[in-house]
Amino acid sequence: MLNLIHESHFGIVKCKQRARTLLYWPNMCSDIETMIKSCTVCLSMLPAQQKEELLPYPNAKRPWERISSDFMEFGGQDYLVVVDAYSNWIEVHRARDKSSKTVIAVLKMLFSQFGIPDIHVSDNVPFNSKEFRDFASGLDMQLVFTSPRYPQSNGRAEKAVAIVKGFLRKGVQSGRELSEFLLDYRASPLNHINLSPASLFLNRNLKTKLPVHYCNLEPKVNLNVEAKFNKRSTDQKRYFDESAKTLPPLAPGDNVLIWNFDKTCWDQGVVVDLGSGPRSYLVRRFQDPPSTCLVRNSKFLRRRCAVNEPLGIEEEEVVTEGDSSGNVLVEPNAEVVEEGTDRSDSAMGDRVGSQEAVVGRTKRHTRPPVHLQNYILT
Repeated sequence: MLNLIHESHFGIVKCKQRARTLLYWPNMCSDIETMIKSCTVCLSMLPAQQKEELLPYPNAKRPWERISSDFMEFGGQDYLVVVDAYSNWIEVHRARDKSSKTVIAVLKMLFSQFGIPDIHVSDNVPFNSKEFRDFASGLDMQLVFTSPRYPQSNGRAEKAVAIVKGFLRKGVQSGRELSEFLLDYRASPLNHINLSPASLFLNRNLKTKLPVHYCNLEPKVNLNVEAKFNKRSTDQKRYFDESAKTLPPLAPGDNVLIWNFDKTCWDQGVVVDLGSGPRSYLVRRFQDPPSTCLVRNSKFLRRRCAVNEPLGIEEEEVVTEGDSSGNVLVEPNAEVVEEGTDRSDSAMGDRVGSQEAVVGRTKRHTRPPVHLQNYILT
């Protein structure tokens, strides 16, 4: 009967409303809800998860303390984009390929100019290769990798890539070089702090084609920068969290649904272990080999109900005529007395043990008034 109710794969509310108009058995609504939560068709078609509360990186205390890197492609040419977390200073370099050897060569040149950063944030490939890990270990540079398919966790680099791509598109139309766009960008104040990337990164303004007084080009220490950064981070988190929610944490062994980016649906799987970063998990899909695991952010995981979860029908079962699906219905007044209990206290205490329960509508237990207890009522 449950299969018939859910034959068209409606939602929980609609299936309950439909069943209430025609059927009844104890725990009917909970049985319907449990079945729908275990339906593989419905689970695969669930909408994407709502975004979680913002988990920002700590504000950098000085220039070039934390940098973010990412690759981009434009006009058939690969570029490596590096951005400073403190000043939003952007560096762009053409790359022959996306190998770790090319990345190391570009970063060595940047480190010779600005020094070695404490933290390097990037995607996985090719920055998680053994060659690049050994390079970072030799420089005492911490590597932070983002969750696959979750570019938001490397948002600063993604934003820098979008800015550089805009410069290249405009350069094709206007005939300007990328270096000219970068000069104007580094000399233009940022909205949130009213200081330019050059002022934050070099403690001085850059001379451009615009007329400028020499006093504005002298080195100057910027004060109250940290307070402005903290205020901006607080405001960003408050606005972002207005439409976000906290997802329940997962543990190894939990049955989950894993978002399939190729088919845009959910696959069934299990949590294997916790990931290296926050909200990151090592998971395995059931259709994949046991040795194949994926790293996914909690946004792309849903805790699922166990498929073999009991439906909670413990009362006497009566098979309805014509129901060949194996599903059963329980009559409303069928009672079960647990083994070992005193049957004299039950509603069937004065009946013969082999006598079947009388089928009828569920009734309320009645008790005569106290002032009539000395009288025989007929």
